[in-house]
Amino acid sequence: MKRLIIAGRVLAILTIIVGIALEIISYLPVSAEWPDTVEQRQLVLSCGYMMLLCGILFLMLLRRVERHAFLLTPMATIGIFTGAYGCFAVSGMLANIGAWAVLSLGLGLFWITIGIRAKHRKL
Repeated sequence: MKRLIIAGRVLAILTIIVGIALEIISYLPVSAEWPDTVEQRQLVLSCGYMMLLCGILFLMLLRRVERHAFLLTPMATIGIFTGAYGCFAVSGMLANIGAWAVLSLGLGLFWITIGIRAKHRKL
């Protein structure tokens, strides 16, 4: 269980870092192919805010999940929400590595929650 919580903390911190990076990237033109429309920049900005918020919430809930098993449901909801947002991001921007990072982190948060839930049921 300790390994799962450590892995969850690492994934939550990576999610926060990706959220901050998306916030910075939304204001800076990265390459000549960077989307110049306001709608596309707002999409990247909203994805950054969502990743930042989900990472912070997951990290806060992860501290107390050993004592309070009922926190696994909101944690799974955060993982599902982030994974679904990653699926939408990948479907819209297939060649964007940031979209794949959002998808993999979201699915990672969800699988960490599933692993912790399985450990709780064994105890």
